[in-house]
Amino acid sequence: MARPRTEEMPSIFEREGTAAGCVLRARSAHAHPESGYRVPLVQVLEGRLGELRWRYLPRQPPARLRPFVRAMAAYEERAPGWVHRRELPHPGLVMIVELEPAIRVESEGTLRPFGRGFVAGIGGRPSLTVYDRHQRGLQVDLSALGARALFAVDGAELAGRVVGLEELGWGHLAERLAEAPDWPSRFAFVDRAFEERLAGAGDLRVARWLLEAVEASGGQRPIAELVAESGYSHGYLGRLCRRDLGLTPKRLSQLVRFQRLVQRMRGAPQGPSGDVGAPTLARLAAELGYADHSHLVREVRLWSGVAPSELEALVAPALV
Repeated sequence: MARPRTEEMPSIFEREGTAAGCVLRARSAHAHPESGYRVPLVQVLEGRLGELRWRYLPRQPPARLRPFVRAMAAYEERAPGWVHRRELPHPGLVMIVELEPAIRVESEGTLRPFGRGFVAGIGGRPSLTVYDRHQRGLQVDLSALGARALFAVDGAELAGRVVGLEELGWGHLAERLAEAPDWPSRFAFVDRAFEERLAGAGDLRVARWLLEAVEASGGQRPIAELVAESGYSHGYLGRLCRRDLGLTPKRLSQLVRFQRLVQRMRGAPQGPSGDVGAPTLARLAAELGYADHSHLVREVRLWSGVAPSELEALVAPALV
């Protein structure tokens, strides 16, 4: 039987799409037979949004890492000039390992590069990312448990902040990934590095239960009900949640609910002006656990800084 062929993400954009707007293709990629890294067939996604062209190799983390690592992907993008993105807060952390020119990230009110990569903490306000023409690297989406489990810091220390990988003890990662021969080898190295960190992580069982309970309900379970089920006092559970997950149970629930709203908005029907109509927003408010339309508006402004109609316009063109 023929051995599986390794398909590295080749130099990007060998082919171009012909349709207007966003073009998406999928190509098969196989695991590296020599690296000990075994995964099912995956898809190399490539496409175009306007003049931006991109290639994306998603990879599902091993089951043992999934409570902490939600997704992992190699990426490469090219554009004729500067690319600006507005990133919305979400109930987790994002780790970027940069293999090409640095992304400039809005941190404490200024745009700055981090060189080898960075971690964006849970929550916070919308932030701006900027790069010039070309960017290539690895993105790892972490659950809210990631701060304590993988970086050995309190979740509250990273909440709403962008911190360089070197400050968190991961400054070597970009160099090691650049030295690896292909993406299966890079994914395998990251898996091993995460597993080593997890071996020294403290007891996160209560925080994991709380996070799973909040996420399973879409942020709709009453806090008093979670406190009663935990067996701890309201104050103790709140302190534990801030330490291990970065936010209080109330703020975590709000952010999970906001994330569900953004996901629904991306597929919501549009009115004649292109905005989500008031009846649709009212229906979303009821379905997602907001007390009413005005409650939804307040929380949208809290997490995005804009009105719901502006948020819908912002997320509509997102590549998902």
